[in-house]
Amino acid sequence: MSEKVFFDIRPQLNKNLVGQILRQLFPDFGEDFDWQLLQGGWENANLIINKEGEKFILRIYRFGKRKQSDIEKELTVTNFFYQKGLPTTKIILLNGSLFKKINILGKNHIVAVFSFLNGKNLAPEEVDETRIKQIAGLLSKIHLSGKDYPPEHLPQATNLFLSRAEELKNLFTKSSPDRQLSEFLRIVLDKFKIILTSQQDNTVLHNDYSRGNIFFNHGEIAGVLDWQEAIYGPAIWDIGKSISYFVVDGNLTLETVLKNYLNGYFNYLPDNQQDYLIATAYFCYDMAGKVIETYPKNELKTDKRFLKIIKFIKEICVIF
Repeated sequence: MSEKVFFDIRPQLNKNLVGQILRQLFPDFGEDFDWQLLQGGWENANLIINKEGEKFILRIYRFGKRKQSDIEKELTVTNFFYQKGLPTTKIILLNGSLFKKINILGKNHIVAVFSFLNGKNLAPEEVDETRIKQIAGLLSKIHLSGKDYPPEHLPQATNLFLSRAEELKNLFTKSSPDRQLSEFLRIVLDKFKIILTSQQDNTVLHNDYSRGNIFFNHGEIAGVLDWQEAIYGPAIWDIGKSISYFVVDGNLTLETVLKNYLNGYFNYLPDNQQDYLIATAYFCYDMAGKVIETYPKNELKTDKRFLKIIKFIKEICVIF
């Protein structure tokens, strides 16, 4: 079996090469434009192109990193929600297609073009109770619209859970010195499995609905980005995962985030709040597991984010 080859084009980019790429997409594009490489982007090259004051985003997917079918899924879901009138980026069609495969430096790269969104991510200190309610309210609209999406075209949340549950059991059995954490994990996994399999409100789940993927402009949500992790399943998956992000990566208490998130999503506080605590606990365990998988065991005792995740898991554990 041959080793998979990855190629990161970002270090090779300059104005001449960017111009060549653009003219493969738009033959009459010309040479009078400015460009800027954005940071991040899952190893893809995301460029702001500015031509005579008109801006758009050019994304060059990293060669060999993702399957074409996965990229097509991401773009199709993005286009679906844009067509539904929800705030996300508009995909600029290339000869009628959502993406195009072009030759760049001897390799066939997949590229896509998006409208430019004015706005920015909130800093942790900017996330207050009002913002939490706004963010949750939009997720409720996303889930309502997502019920119309064909479920067979997306991975299923329950299948992902069953696979990850076994990994987490093994991780915390081997790596956690705290027996209470391992025992509570089993309770969380058992309860969350029941919750997932009994839920009827299946829809498209963003699956990464975090501060980094939500743009604000003048106090309003300007757009939701990066649908590459989209899956299909019960809404509680997205709600619990998003709450865990805002608890771990923000400055608000668990109680404050939970109360305002559920109020923003439902316009009232549901009776089954403990189900959402279990979902939040599961995703905190998932985050902690990813840290354990990434860093040496001796570094975990001083990793601030890891310790914060464990703190919130224990806080939920006390409630149960």
